[in-house]
Amino acid sequence: MPDIYRQDPHAESYKSDQLVVDLRDLSLVVNELNRLGLRHEVTESKLLDLARLDLPSLSDPEFKLFTDSTETGIDRNELIRKVREAGAGIYGPRAELPEVDLLIFELRDRFRTIYDGFEPIVGKVRLVHDVNASPHIGGEGYPEPAKAEDVTLNRVPAGLGSSIRVGLLDTAFYPHPALAGRYLAKDPLLPDSTSKPPNAVEGHATYLAGIILQEAPNAELIVRSVLDEQGTASSWDVAEKMVAFRDEVDVLNMSFSLVAANRIPSLVMARAVEILNRRVVMVAALGNHGDRPKPAAGQENGMITSVTPSWPAAFAEVIAVGATEGNGKLAKFSPNVPWVRQVAVGTDIASTYLKGDVTFPRTGETVHFPEPYARWNGTSAAAAKVSGRIAALAAEHQITAREAVSRLPKPKFPMP
Repeated sequence: MPDIYRQDPHAESYKSDQLVVDLRDLSLVVNELNRLGLRHEVTESKLLDLARLDLPSLSDPEFKLFTDSTETGIDRNELIRKVREAGAGIYGPRAELPEVDLLIFELRDRFRTIYDGFEPIVGKVRLVHDVNASPHIGGEGYPEPAKAEDVTLNRVPAGLGSSIRVGLLDTAFYPHPALAGRYLAKDPLLPDSTSKPPNAVEGHATYLAGIILQEAPNAELIVRSVLDEQGTASSWDVAEKMVAFRDEVDVLNMSFSLVAANRIPSLVMARAVEILNRRVVMVAALGNHGDRPKPAAGQENGMITSVTPSWPAAFAEVIAVGATEGNGKLAKFSPNVPWVRQVAVGTDIASTYLKGDVTFPRTGETVHFPEPYARWNGTSAAAAKVSGRIAALAAEHQITAREAVSRLPKPKFPMP
């Protein structure tokens, strides 16, 4: 099973049979894989300046690296010992170490030894999750039905400020009647009707679109999908979709996140943020894990805590958005961390959604939405509000999106 998807917060989610490598180091890494007898397929991204290596052997649960130390010159038990030692606090004494982690460590270690500390730029392909719905990150449950009168989607008369282009990268998009003519979808839309009720997560993009357009009625909304019906995608796919917005939008809303057991940012996502930062204002949800326990002394296995950084929000180039309640206090699920750049109300927010029966996957419950509107909680909603506010300010004052960011009020830290 190539996707290691953790519902338990004791470990990260990742692709067990993929690596990502800087193109500069690709030939070095490929040569080593050949020496180790590991079959591989290479997918290059010139834009990201990275390559993805698919290693089908690693997805076999019976496969073990370096089992014949006489042939490879590697003592597997010694390698495991070194990986545990280097990853103290990440790998518990009895935790089974993933083969992909052993491989990455060995690749880096052999180059460090030969070339006096130099190591190739190589990392995991981690999984990105929708911060509202993912049990890996936590969340504030599922949406509740709302009414059309709860949502205001007025248009501003033409000529009152130029429109700003806002990108929305999320789940597939539902062709909501109230949003007709107000978005450009670059990927196939969700069908109006299916043989089975849609997953609640599948309405996430439509929900966020309504929030953005309530804040910025004349924004030009460009929608792309990357998260699947479970709110999950590989960081490689997400990064490629992110950089595709570089010449098309002024603001990009990203209400998804990933975490790493070693707390080191994803290589592929870091590269996408670096590319986009030259042209696009990036806005990301902070995550909904603020009500998890705080870090404990001697804690192992990379457990997600209330202050664990999640990306892309934790990148310095990104506007990380937390959620408040209607009274201005920080919502219990919103992390109270110093990299938060903006806050907005993220509780009981009404917006556009799906119509009809919707299945809530964690509970198995099916809920009927009489009208295509819902109320939901989460930093996803707060991020969409901030994306809309930036677009509205830029249009109103005839300034750039980046100039509009400087006019937003700055929250105090720690938040009340």
